[in-house]
Amino acid sequence: MIRIRSLLPVAAAALAACGGAPAPEIVQVGLDSLPAATATFDESRGELVLEMNPIDIPAGSADHEGMIVTPIQRVDVPVTGFVSGFRVEAVDANGTILPIARLHHLNVIDPGRRELFAPIALRLLAASKETGSPSVNPMLVGMPLWEGQRLLIKAMLHNPEPQVLPGVKARVVFTFRKGGGPTPFFHAYAWQLDTKFPVGGDGGIKSFDLPPGRSETSYEAQPAVSGTLVGIGGHVHDFAKYLEFTDATTGEVIWRGEPILDSLGGVKEMPVQRFYRWNRMGVPIDRSHTYRVTVVYDNPTGQTIPFGGMGVVAGLFLPARGTRWPGVDTTNADYRADLANQLMDGNSVGEMAMMHSHHVHQPAAGEEEEHDDDAAAAHRH
Repeated sequence: MIRIRSLLPVAAAALAACGGAPAPEIVQVGLDSLPAATATFDESRGELVLEMNPIDIPAGSADHEGMIVTPIQRVDVPVTGFVSGFRVEAVDANGTILPIARLHHLNVIDPGRRELFAPIALRLLAASKETGSPSVNPMLVGMPLWEGQRLLIKAMLHNPEPQVLPGVKARVVFTFRKGGGPTPFFHAYAWQLDTKFPVGGDGGIKSFDLPPGRSETSYEAQPAVSGTLVGIGGHVHDFAKYLEFTDATTGEVIWRGEPILDSLGGVKEMPVQRFYRWNRMGVPIDRSHTYRVTVVYDNPTGQTIPFGGMGVVAGLFLPARGTRWPGVDTTNADYRADLANQLMDGNSVGEMAMMHSHHVHQPAAGEEEEHDDDAAAAHRH
């Protein structure tokens, strides 16, 4: 059962921490029955670590990698402060950091605030193996978190080895500084816009079948508030040509990103652009305008690839001066459907179905990579 309670003390502290700027609307979605992840703040290192409970990753086989989706877990922020960067990791039972390819993705969700472009829970962070370690100037920009703020965390893990990989923990390491000082000067919030917003397909899956040849998929929405776009990046699958974010009202292309490929032609990473300069903070976003995300693919296989396509842009956003970041309407149908999807066992619905049909082969220890055209196709799908 979802329990809602207002966070008046948290909101008051947030107002003080923001130096008089409006605190965001926050409601706390209880979800106390969920397993608890661990949050640790190390002030000397300037890091806030959210670490999930250990889980065994099944063994891989000749046909496909071992894969598992973690149970969704709750975690409460231990201290008020500001995020200026992050990295995601997976560690084994001995605490050794595993190759980044073992972590397909990790999501941190704020169920107490809404997305900029949809009335669903805010994706505070959605990182994958191609995300890298993005950061901003911590004196200039920070993403606020508040003591007692409840977050949800979920991940998918890979194992190409022929034996079970036991006790693996996924974690996100935030570059973090405590609040109370005069900086950062600007308080930014995460946002994303997906081609399958707001809730996706069955089980919340936001990938889609990729037809042969060239194809284009898009989605349009209006933002809940006006403000400034500080930075942007995105996520696509193999065979993507580009991902684009456009002001559909004016026709202006705000950002276009072409994937950076690895030696076999698979997507290695997506470019990230920071819009702030010495004389401006970024690109204006107007709540009266409609914005569009578009992803273009060119599938050369001659066959439809189930769940082979995906396209999502994400970044940081500064609400306009005097504007409060919106909370959530927990009675909204899209909000409730999206939250229900997140609470599902990802090993029996969307995410795992996607990965069985769309997975990237990573060579096991001692296995040589192939470099001919047929191997490249196998690498992609």
